[in-house]
Amino acid sequence: MAVVAEIADILFTLRKILERLDDILKNRIEPVRDAILSTITSPPPGEKIGRYAFEWNPDGSVRRLDVYSPDGRKLFSLSFEWNPDGTLKEIKKA
Repeated sequence: MAVVAEIADILFTLRKILERLDDILKNRIEPVRDAILSTITSPPPGEKIGRYAFEWNPDGSVRRLDVYSPDGRKLFSLSFEWNPDGTLKEIKKA
């Protein structure tokens, strides 16, 4: 019975740690990510976005995102570079 109680305590502690990590992600990291992405993807002043065009890597990740105005003018492109483990390494705006 003592072993079962210890395992239950460990699982309870792990659950609390995971809840705290989830809180950190939601309250600290996600707002920063959202602010960065909204700044990167904002059209130039006075412009509106009409459509997006995607270019894909063979592994299914996004290579480039082209952003166009409603009348078809290219407003900007975002190029994505990926780490070997599949995490995002860099975004370049041109």
